[in-house]
Amino acid sequence: MSESENNLQAPTIPPDGPMQQGTPAGRSTPSRRGRRAVLIGAVSLLVLGGIGAGAYFPVRAHLDRPTEEDRVQAAVRTASAALQDGDIGRVRSAFCAEYSEALAQYSPGQFAALIRLDNDKNGRYTIDGFDTVEVSGDRARATVSGHMDRDDRSVEHTSFALTRVDGDWKLCKGPEDDPATRAKQEQAATEQAVRDVVTKFYNALADRDRERLAALSDGPVAQTIVGTSPDQFARILRSWGTLESVDEVVVRSDSATVTVTGKDRDGKYVAELTLERIFGEWKLSDSTVISR
Repeated sequence: MSESENNLQAPTIPPDGPMQQGTPAGRSTPSRRGRRAVLIGAVSLLVLGGIGAGAYFPVRAHLDRPTEEDRVQAAVRTASAALQDGDIGRVRSAFCAEYSEALAQYSPGQFAALIRLDNDKNGRYTIDGFDTVEVSGDRARATVSGHMDRDDRSVEHTSFALTRVDGDWKLCKGPEDDPATRAKQEQAATEQAVRDVVTKFYNALADRDRERLAALSDGPVAQTIVGTSPDQFARILRSWGTLESVDEVVVRSDSATVTVTGKDRDGKYVAELTLERIFGEWKLSDSTVISR
């Protein structure tokens, strides 16, 4: 590879390839991403932000005389079990009437099938414990810690608002993630968006699609792609080679650095790619080979 190619004037060395929720202490997260559907509205009530099944009442010495906090916890667990079991009748009784319209568009069979599909794809959510339960008159808020059984993101903290209706606690508002969880979800989503652009860029290299490459790039990389002759463009494609893996993504505001392992005619190499967020879209702007 020539010196100019190695400095990336030939779009900076590199490859061709593809590119939560909160996670508190002890585990890490990188997001279904907004995996949490804001409740039934879109009916992705599915994971209802993730309320898991489990014992209905916490283990306490005074189970024969549960406190209001116990009843609130039981209501959340009951709603979770009904939701993840796809039992629309039990869901209706566990949630406030404000969700009736959203539920009305589904027959029991359709709702059960929808939940079953979501469970098969994402797994079930398990409540690990209740962080806080606050009761004030006929209003309550419970914050739970839990995890998806098929997710490596791990612990999430989600809050639920409840209202006492005719003596029974019901969930009357969509789940709200705590600020730390939301920040981690957003960070995970941003990192994934960066990975996606890198992947698309390398896929476009493999397809020799100059138009797509130009749309996904900016700066030095875009200049070498747009302003080269057919022969130079062919050499540039060879210099990038193919993507072996995306090894690390670091995002700082509107800039991102991605470390990738690629493979060209001379063998494997490690390159550092730079991306910039321009008008809300990530563009690959520079690339430098850091080792071979």
